[in-house]
Amino acid sequence: MAKKKVDKKISSLEASFEDVLVCQKTSAKTLLEIFVERPENITQENLGILAGILEINEESSDSSYVVNYLISVIKKEYYSKAKRGAIESFEAALNKANLALAKLAEHGNVNWLGKINAILLVIEKNNIHLSQAGSAKALLLRGKSLTDISEGAIIPENPSPFKTFIDVLSGRLEKDDALIVTTDAIFEIFSFEEIKRSALKFSPEEFMRFLRTALGNELEKAAVLVARMEEKKSPAEISMETAEKNDFNAFSQTAFSKAPSKKPKKEISENEEKKSLADEIKEDLKKESDEFIDKKTGHIYIKENFSFQEKNPFLENISEIIEMKISEFFSFCSKKIATLGRKIASIKLPSKKATSSEDALNSLREEENIPEETGNISPTPISTPVTPEKPRKPIIKIDKEKIFLLTKEFFATLKEISLDIFSFLVFTGQKTIAGVKKFIPQKQTASAARKTVPAQQNTFLKIFIPRFGNIKKLFLKLDYSQKLYAGLAILLLLIIPYFIAKIQNKENVDDSASQETAPSAPLALEQDKNVSRIEKLQIVFSKNNLFKIINLNGKMFFVYENSLTSAEDNQNYPFPAEFAPLKIVSNMDDLNLIFLMSQNNRIISWSPISKKFQDNAIEIPAGSDIALAKTYLTYLYLLDKNSNQIYRYPRANEGFGEKTNWLKDTIDLNKISDIAIGENLYLAQDGNILKLFQGKKQIFSIEETATPIYVDKLYTKRDSSNFYALDKKNSRIVKFDLDGKIVSQFYNAEISQAQDFEINEESSLVYFSNGNEVKSFEMK
Repeated sequence: MAKKKVDKKISSLEASFEDVLVCQKTSAKTLLEIFVERPENITQENLGILAGILEINEESSDSSYVVNYLISVIKKEYYSKAKRGAIESFEAALNKANLALAKLAEHGNVNWLGKINAILLVIEKNNIHLSQAGSAKALLLRGKSLTDISEGAIIPENPSPFKTFIDVLSGRLEKDDALIVTTDAIFEIFSFEEIKRSALKFSPEEFMRFLRTALGNELEKAAVLVARMEEKKSPAEISMETAEKNDFNAFSQTAFSKAPSKKPKKEISENEEKKSLADEIKEDLKKESDEFIDKKTGHIYIKENFSFQEKNPFLENISEIIEMKISEFFSFCSKKIATLGRKIASIKLPSKKATSSEDALNSLREEENIPEETGNISPTPISTPVTPEKPRKPIIKIDKEKIFLLTKEFFATLKEISLDIFSFLVFTGQKTIAGVKKFIPQKQTASAARKTVPAQQNTFLKIFIPRFGNIKKLFLKLDYSQKLYAGLAILLLLIIPYFIAKIQNKENVDDSASQETAPSAPLALEQDKNVSRIEKLQIVFSKNNLFKIINLNGKMFFVYENSLTSAEDNQNYPFPAEFAPLKIVSNMDDLNLIFLMSQNNRIISWSPISKKFQDNAIEIPAGSDIALAKTYLTYLYLLDKNSNQIYRYPRANEGFGEKTNWLKDTIDLNKISDIAIGENLYLAQDGNILKLFQGKKQIFSIEETATPIYVDKLYTKRDSSNFYALDKKNSRIVKFDLDGKIVSQFYNAEISQAQDFEINEESSLVYFSNGNEVKSFEMK
C-alpha cells in the first residue's frame, strides 16, 4: 500500500513596516514619498498591503505634484474593485498610473520623463508582487544572504509615459524574511556587502536606528522602506495566551468557579497555607455572587433592592424648623390681631349721657390732642341753666375720621400678615426642596416602601398641621370685639385670594384670546425637508471688493480685483502691474494652480508653491465673450456666449493647447449664471439645473420641495458624491446627491446677500461672501 504524502503546512505570514525618509531641502519634500496602504475593510482583505517608494529627480514646479498625484491614482485604482485578485488589481493600478503620466505629457508637463525612480509592491498572504521604474532597488534578506530581487526587471531604453511601469515580478515570502526597498542614494555611502553585514549584525531596531543616523548625516535625499515577515498568530493561539494568564480578578466570573489544580499533590501540601487563604476569599465572594452575578451570562449587575439605612438629618431637623416658624407666625398674628382689637374697642360712640356739645368736644380733644380754639366759643353764664342738646354733626364727622383711620390700619395689618404668610411659605418651600435634593433616600423595595409610608405620613402631618389646642386657647382669651374682628380678618383672608385669582384668570383668558387672534409670522422653509437653521456664522475674512472664493486642494484663497490672499497665512499677493482688470477666476487642483483671466482674455497662473505669477499661452477666438471658466483634471473649459459654445483646452507647455468645441447640443448660454464640473458638467439656467455628459444634454431634474429651489450658483468637484446649489431667493444652500435628491438644506437670512460660495467637503465647511466679508458655517 502506497504511503500517503504528508502535506507541509504553510504558515500564514504578516508584514510589519518601518521606514527612513531624508529630505534636507524643503523643496524636495514633494519629490520623494514612502507610502504603505492597508485594506480599509474586510472586503479588501484579499488584496493585501500596497506599498512603495516614489522619487523624481527633477525640481521644477511642474514636477512637484507628480509624486502625490501618482500615489493617489495607484491607491484608488488598486482598491477600487475588491472582487479582483491581487495581481489583476496591481496590473490595473500600474496601467492607470501610466495613463495618468501620459495625460500629463499631452499637456506639456514632461520634465519628469525618464527621471522617475520607483518600487511599487503588493504583499498578500505569503506572496509578493513588485514593479520597478528607474534606479530604485528591492533587496531580500533571507537567512544570511541578501539578494537584489529587482535586478531582473525590464527597463525600457527610450523613456515613455506608457512604459514607466511595464513589468511585474512575483514570488513567495517566508518567515523571518526582510525586504529592503531603497533609492539608489544609499549606495553612495554603503556597498552591497556593507548593507548585508549591517542587516545581519544588528537587531531590527538597531538596524533602523543605524540607517536613520547614517542617511540623515551623510545624504541630502534618501528613502528606505523595510518590511519584515512574521508568522501570523491564529485566534486560537491568542486565546491560549490569554487563558494561560493566572492573574486573579475578584470581579470576574472565574473568581467564583472551582478551577482544576494543575499542581501535583506535593506542591499543594507545601502551599496549603496560601491556598486556604485564597479559598476563603473565593468563599466570601461567592456568598455575594447571587446578588451581583447573572447565573446565565456571568455579567455583573448592581441591583436596586436595598434601602438607605442612614438617618436623614433633613427629616430630623425640618420638623423643628417648621414648628418654630409656625409658632412665631401665630404669635405674630395674635399680637397684631390683639392690637387691632384693642384699637377697635377704644372707639367711643356718642353717648346719651352727654350734656353738652362742649363736653363731648373736650373729651375728643383730649383723645386726639386737639388744642382749644380761643375766641370762637363764648363763655356761658353760670346762672343760665344747662339744657340737653343732641350731638352735633362735627362729633359724628370726627367719629367717621376715626373709623377711617382704624380701617386703614386694619388693612395695613392685614397686609403685614399676608406678607408674613407668603415669606413663611417661601421659606418652607426652599428648605423642603433643598433638603429633599440633598437627603432623598435610595430606591426601596415594594415591601419596604409599604412599611415606611405610614410613618412618613405621620411625620409630615405633625410637621405641617398646627396645634389647634393652642390656637383655641389664644382665641378664647380675646374679648367680644377682638373675636369679631379676628373672624372678619380670617374671612377676608379666605375671600380676597378668590377674587384675586378670578381677576388673574380673566386677564389670562384675555391674553390668550388676543394671542389666538394675532397672526403669527410664518417660519421660513417650515414645510421643506432636511432643513438645518444656521444660528451662528463665523467671520473668516473681512475686506471690501471681494471677487471670488477659491478652494485649492483644501486651502482657501480670497481673490480681489488686483490681488489674492491666502487664508492660511493671511499673506497678500498683488497681481502683475500690467495685468488688466480681472474678469474670471478658476482653480486646477491637479496642477495646484489658480488661473486668472483679464478683460482682454489674458490668462496668468499663480502657484502656492512658488508663490509667483506666470503667463499662460492660449488662443481664444476673436470676438468671443468668455463669461465663465472651470477646470477638470488638466483641462480648461471656457463658456463663450457669443458663439454659444463651450471650449475645452488641454494643458500644454507654458499654457494651453488647441481648443475643441465640447458642446454638442444647442443650449442658450446667454441665460447661464454658473458652471460646475464633476463626473458631469452642470449649468445653472434661469434657476434650473442642466446636466451634460460628453457635450450632450442629459435627462435630469432635482427633487421638488415645498419651497421651489431657484439656483443662482453651483459647486461640485471631481470624485465628489454631491453637488451644491446657492438659492439666494430663499436664503439657503442645498446639498444634492448625484441623482438630484435633496440631502440637506442650510438656511440663514444672510445667505440672501451671498455673491459667491465655496464648499470644503474635507472639513465640512461652507464659505460664502457678500462682497465685503467671508463667512462660514459647519455642515451638520
